[in-house]
Amino acid sequence: MLRQTEESFVVPEDCKIEDFLRSSFGVFQGEPRRVKIRFAAKVAGYIQEKVWHESQQIHPQKDGSVIFEAEDAGTEEIKYWVMTWGSKAEVLGIPADLRLRRP
Repeated sequence: MLRQTEESFVVPEDCKIEDFLRSSFGVFQGEPRRVKIRFAAKVAGYIQEKVWHESQQIHPQKDGSVIFEAEDAGTEEIKYWVMTWGSKAEVLGIPADLRLRRP
């Protein structure tokens, strides 16, 4: 719940929001981690067309899929991004908490 308070905040003169958000996949910040995700051939072209993160590396595979790697400041938002791809995305390697467990 949001509520107005009497507290104030002064933004430092040298603060640049672009620099603050640069390492993040969105607006959340956290422990920097390397993420590695395989995208199926059906969506590989779309993944390759766009810059999703400034640190991204995309590695085409022989089967037409691609492996997306990036250094992300936290995994909260990237979890949601991966889930939007459904079965066409598979988290590889670490971080283990990003990888969904199947029943």
